[in-house]
Amino acid sequence: ANQEHTLLPLDGAVAVRHLTLSLTQGDVGSRILTMAIAFGATAGLAIRGPFAAVALSLGMIHLVGRDDSAGHLGRCAALVSAEALAVAKRRASTKLRRLDHRPPLFRLGEAVFVVRSLLGDALRSLQRR
Repeated sequence: ANQEHTLLPLDGAVAVRHLTLSLTQGDVGSRILTMAIAFGATAGLAIRGPFAAVALSLGMIHLVGRDDSAGHLGRCAALVSAEALAVAKRRASTKLRRLDHRPPLFRLGEAVFVVRSLLGDALRSLQRR
């Protein structure tokens, strides 16, 4: 029952962490935060609406900023999702560049012209009566 307490100076009792920064950390961090915000906003909009989207986005920002296993899981999920989105974007952009958009656009333009001409003819015939 007789316990001795040793008082340590505050500087010695607290473990100091030194952060190291590299040039790529800012880019990766912004991608992680962007995906976390997108997850929160999408879930919030799907569940309740814009207020829930803002609340869940703020919650996701808090989650990925935590220094525990939940924060690590959130950062890993956001990073993997951001990388998958980048791959999908790169694949889609190369496929879209290879497509020839002119024939469908020509057909769409012709269809719009035909519809406008038919509507004009119908209006003219109604005005003559």
